[in-house]
Amino acid sequence: MSFPPKKGTYIIVFNYGKSRMIKVKSGKFFIEKGRYCYIGSAFGSGGIFSRIQRHLKKRKKKHWHLDFLSVSPFFKAVSVYCFFNLKIECEIAEKFLKVFYPVAGFGASDCSCISHLFFMEDKNSREIDRIVKEFQFEKFDLRG
Repeated sequence: MSFPPKKGTYIIVFNYGKSRMIKVKSGKFFIEKGRYCYIGSAFGSGGIFSRIQRHLKKRKKKHWHLDFLSVSPFFKAVSVYCFFNLKIECEIAEKFLKVFYPVAGFGASDCSCISHLFFMEDKNSREIDRIVKEFQFEKFDLRG
C-alpha cells in the first residue's frame, strides 16, 4: 500500500467482526458487528499516509477514538478515500447523517458534529461514492 505523503481528509471503511462495548477516554460506545466508515483528517507531518498506517497498526498507544477499535482483532480495513488538501470532515459527516447511522459522539470530540463514525447497512454501503463524488478524491483498496 502506497499513499503520497499529502495532508487532507480521509474516510476509512472497515468491517468490525463482533458486537461489543468499546471504552475510550471520553466514555463507552456500543459497536455492532458490521461495516463502518470513519471520517478523519491528517494535517500534521506525514499527512494521510502516516495516519492510515497508524490506524492499521495493531500495537500502538491509543490516542484517537479509532485507535480503540483498530487495535482489535475484529477490525478489518477495507478501503480508504483520500481528499488531498481538503478539510471537509464535518461537511462529509453532515452528508453521511442522511444515509448512514451515526455512533453518537465517536470521533467528533474537536467539533460540533454528531459523529465521525457511521454504521452502514449492506444495502447502502456503496452510497459513499455517490455522496463524495462532488469532491476530488482517490480511493485505495486496503484488503490484501
